[in-house]
Amino acid sequence: MYCCIKKIISALVLTLIFSQVSAQPSIDDFLREADYRMAKISPDGRYLAELWNKREDNTRFVTIKDLSKADRPIISSTGDSVVRPYSISWANNKRLLIHLHVPYRTDSVRREQETEEDFNIYDYFMFSRTVAIDPDGSNLVQLMEDDRKARRNVSLSKIRHFLPKDPEHILMTAWRNERLALLKVNVYTGDSKILTSGGRLTYAFINDEEGNLLYRLDYLRIAKRIDIFELDEDNDWYRTREIDLEQEEEDDENTSLADLIGLYENKLVYRQRNSETGFYELIILDDKNSEPELLASSPNKDILYPLTSTRSNNIIGYAFDGDVITYKFFDKEIQAQYEQLQQKIGLANYSITSFTDDGSTATVNVYGGDNPGMYFIYHLESNKLEFLQNRYFNIASKNLSLISPIDYTTRDGLSIRSYLYHPENLEDKLYPLIIMPHGGPHARDRATYDDFAQLLATRGYLVLKPNFRGSLGFGKAFEEAGYKQWGQAMQDDLTDGINELVKGQLVDPKRVCIVGISYGGYAAMMGIAKDPDLYQCAVAINGISDLHAMIEFDEGKLDDKQVERYVYRRVGHPEQDAKMLSDFSPINHIDKIKAPLLLIAGTDDDVVDYDQSDDMFEAMKEKDKTVKFITLEDTGHNPFYYHVDIEVVYNEVVEFLDKHL
Repeated sequence: MYCCIKKIISALVLTLIFSQVSAQPSIDDFLREADYRMAKISPDGRYLAELWNKREDNTRFVTIKDLSKADRPIISSTGDSVVRPYSISWANNKRLLIHLHVPYRTDSVRREQETEEDFNIYDYFMFSRTVAIDPDGSNLVQLMEDDRKARRNVSLSKIRHFLPKDPEHILMTAWRNERLALLKVNVYTGDSKILTSGGRLTYAFINDEEGNLLYRLDYLRIAKRIDIFELDEDNDWYRTREIDLEQEEEDDENTSLADLIGLYENKLVYRQRNSETGFYELIILDDKNSEPELLASSPNKDILYPLTSTRSNNIIGYAFDGDVITYKFFDKEIQAQYEQLQQKIGLANYSITSFTDDGSTATVNVYGGDNPGMYFIYHLESNKLEFLQNRYFNIASKNLSLISPIDYTTRDGLSIRSYLYHPENLEDKLYPLIIMPHGGPHARDRATYDDFAQLLATRGYLVLKPNFRGSLGFGKAFEEAGYKQWGQAMQDDLTDGINELVKGQLVDPKRVCIVGISYGGYAAMMGIAKDPDLYQCAVAINGISDLHAMIEFDEGKLDDKQVERYVYRRVGHPEQDAKMLSDFSPINHIDKIKAPLLLIAGTDDDVVDYDQSDDMFEAMKEKDKTVKFITLEDTGHNPFYYHVDIEVVYNEVVEFLDKHL
């Protein structure tokens, strides 16, 4: 089997668009902010706005270049280390919107910056605000500063519509009197006017291309439902439809609720799972009395979200799943241009961050498994990519591990799509391996950039990320094959992937570690309990050690319908499946564990109870097993949300692996 794996790797190694310097990125390189954060071209193509982060003093600043001149001079620059830009967008040809993070009591924070040696801007609570400026940096105004009630918002940067036929205004949302409001905002004066307000559960409004208000969307979190409202003849809202959400639609990191519903030719479109195939499709509603119709589907792949024009707000295509997320446009000419660019990029993702009104020029961010991001100007007619900057100066220019999709067959005949991080030139030796099962478990991995995986891979380890049975994106049968298989067939899929690489003489069987977060943390603990001779160590971050306790915790959060659908059906029933749940809870098999275990958990995790890690730690200590427990104070389920937590996790995991692997 090694020859097959080797051929797959050789065929899929990417040639980067620029040469790399062979050097190992440091942990600090992976901890740093992106140096080049964004590029946006003006609608007429004359100006290029760029957002930077200066590492030396942690200053964020925006520059504007005049592309109409041969030397492309910077005509303005604005930024700060306290009031910090985090995003940019063009309202029209002459007004740039700069979205800022602003600390509470800014003047006091500035004084502390000057006097405190350990000053860290991330220690302060930040508001988001938006200012508009001319390309030369003049005529700066703050949007919605005139609305006292709106000024109480933590965020005043949510743009709903750019109103291309009314370049003086944009539509924005803000909270007023504990209700979401839609406001028309003048980008020259900053003044705003309320167009409508929603209910206490409203999260979005939908407008047509001219800005006319069509729908209001309310999100019912407990019921897992979106209610759709329209305006009657008296301009009052009334409910016309409801859309039931899947659990995965809430958990999917690639989508937001706002992505799931939009307009196509002024008709309402939303994403829905096909009950027979298990794949997500786009459904179109003509009017409130019509039956839903299929707008788009992709054979054997999920549609992840509609693609929406940044100027008109209309749906122009959709993104579908795979090794990388790819696009399908309804317009044949746009689709041909997209495919032309995709061929240049290869096995990578890209996003168009802005484009000119005539469609001739765009700014593009390209990113992939071995590329944390590069910005280009794309000239569509000549099909040329003009390089701008790497997002990370000290990572993109160094030697990251490459990523190759590989398939292997499980002991019962299932094909598992997985991704192997490896050096560009594989040596004739046996490598240490880290297997990294994803969380969920009903989620999936792709051949995209992953800081954590790259950090470990660039320490000299191969890293395998398998889409074991139960993963999404491979159809209903594959997903349901993982139901009630925690610690069983799902765990065996991981073992089979390791054995495949061992048989292929690529991996040293005496140097294998399993690292995971959430369900992946469960799989890490279960792995060293079920297969004690397979693993030399394990890292479980916010993992589950006791399935009975997990179910009891979930029962306290979810309603009966959700518990039945997402817990009992997929994991197990606490009474009917009591023995199975006990048999496949790692905490009940401490005696079998031989490998050292590193536990990391956040005290404020509302997805996996902190006690899951704490109890496992105490049980391991009681049996004199090798275990270390790192607590992340005031941290939720995502260990990579706060910079200080990322630094702890990275350093602890790297040190642990260096010691035991």
